[in-house]
Amino acid sequence: MVGLNGEVRILNPAGRRMLEVLDAAPLAAYQRSPREGPLFEVIDECLRGGAAIVRREVRLPEVGRGLYVGVTVSPLFDGEGQLHGAICLFSDLTSVKDLEEQLRLKNSLATLGELTAGIAHEFRNGLATIAGYGKLLDPAALPDAYRPYVEGIRTEAESLGLVVTNFLSFARPAEFTRSRVELRAVCERAAEEVRVEARALGGSVEVVGEFGAVLGDEVLLRQVFSNLLRNAVEACAGAAVSPSIVISSEIDGELGVSRIAVNDNGPGIEPSARERVFRPFFTSKRNGTGLGLALVQKIVVFHNGRVSVGASPAGGASLQVTMPTAG
Repeated sequence: MVGLNGEVRILNPAGRRMLEVLDAAPLAAYQRSPREGPLFEVIDECLRGGAAIVRREVRLPEVGRGLYVGVTVSPLFDGEGQLHGAICLFSDLTSVKDLEEQLRLKNSLATLGELTAGIAHEFRNGLATIAGYGKLLDPAALPDAYRPYVEGIRTEAESLGLVVTNFLSFARPAEFTRSRVELRAVCERAAEEVRVEARALGGSVEVVGEFGAVLGDEVLLRQVFSNLLRNAVEACAGAAVSPSIVISSEIDGELGVSRIAVNDNGPGIEPSARERVFRPFFTSKRNGTGLGLALVQKIVVFHNGRVSVGASPAGGASLQVTMPTAG
């Protein structure tokens, strides 16, 4: 409940938990806090117009990891019709929005996968013809000046063949064997795969924190973290930095999720590009296909999880994977 000037008079325990306000904290200590700014904007709108606002969705990006709330605000009048404040009812819609986003991503990835598969198959047919004729040509039977051209055809055909294979891997429907998977074992094995490469560059790969278990496909989950780790090593190498990569994990028992972050000390990812890095075919690498992180997102989404990108404590990139823990 708020007064006519927007001052908070009553905030029940559920509201305090949702807004991360300590039970013992006085209301005057946080009223009109910028963290809850979007919520107060709806309340102010009700107070200015004296009319109820019903079921409006509001996002509070600075509360927790981003809180979505459904808000209904009703003005409080006395017997003479004088406005004295408003009562605000709000409920946490974050889990609902997450489910909606997962469903949207699954549908989008399925549609894009069908399109990609069709293009890749047609491309592969033509490429097979080019590669076949390239192998039939005998460089020894050609003049010296033409031999490099044949070798170039063969090399490029092989490279494009790998690209097509990556396309088809992305397009393949997400089918996996569901079983209980210990995430620490998955991350340790993925870290071991890139540790030699990181050490060769004078760096290290660490695995720290509390890991949980999920229901999923161990092979696909290992592919997720292998891709993220290799991206981190390549980013550091490209910036001429000795890679210092940390896989850190925590379990949120209240929400029943496991959060794993792959943090590096490379150049990081610009905020303007963070929403695009998971789009298929988006890449900042000279020879990249733009399917590595898209495949990561596809696997995570089909495990009912989500992946996001931010800044690491070391100033590089932080790729964060959140998945529901096994019961």
